[in-house]
This record gives sequence, structure tokens and C-alpha cells, in this order.
Amino acid sequence: MLARLSLLFAGAPRQLKILKPDNKTLNTVFKATEKLNAEIKKDDYSIKRLAGEIGFEAFRVLAAAKKDYEAREIFERVSREPIFIKDLKINGDDLKAAGLKDGKKIGEALRFLLDRVLQNPELNDKDILLGICFWHGK
Repeated sequence: MLARLSLLFAGAPRQLKILKPDNKTLNTVFKATEKLNAEIKKDDYSIKRLAGEIGFEAFRVLAAAKKDYEAREIFERVSREPIFIKDLKINGDDLKAAGLKDGKKIGEALRFLLDRVLQNPELNDKDILLGICFWHGK
């Protein structure tokens, strides 16, 4: 609630600091205000990417501040789908066991796989993701 109210002010982050909120609220507002001037594309993939980038609560605050009810509606529908790397049915240990050793490569592979799952949530299966990862040489 505090985060949403703070966005009504032009200098939201500065105004909010005066109210002395907890760090979580402050970070939520900062993330939302960073995207305040950006266009929110109205497709599942774009909304999942943005929500994954700034977080669920910051996305809700952003959509409310922009009065973007269509984006909020899409978000509520897709928020049950995989949006973060932790939502994947595969993790770094699985990739190590399959032969990837370099930590940087594992991170790149997980981000690549997340992007594929954001586009097509049905791909979120351990065997399918391992196949995609090695098919693309990640």
C-alpha cells in the first residue's frame, strides 16, 4: 500500500524515504519507478520478462501507477507460469551432472532456457530442457 501511494508523488523514491519504509518496500518502489516511462507491451512473453526483471510486487505497483489494467490482467493470468530461473525444472546441478562444468556457461544456459520457457511454458520439463540446452550447444 505504501509503495502504491508513493508513486503518486513525482519524486516517489525521495518522498518515500521521508516515510521511512522497510527496505523491501523501498526497493519495490525503486524498481517500479525505473520502468515508469517504459511502455508495457501487452503480450504474455513481454509481461513475464518484465515481471521477472523487476519482481511481482514491483510489477503490480507499476501497472497500478500506470493504470494499465490490461497488463495487470495478463500478469495475473501468467504469474502462475515459470518466470524466474528458480521456476525451471532444471538447475545448475543438473547441468553439471550432464557435463557442463564452467559456472559462467551454466548461468548462460539457464538464462537461455528460461527465455525459451517464457515463450513456451510447456517446455519446462527436465528432459526437454536438457535436450534444448545441448541441442543449441549451450
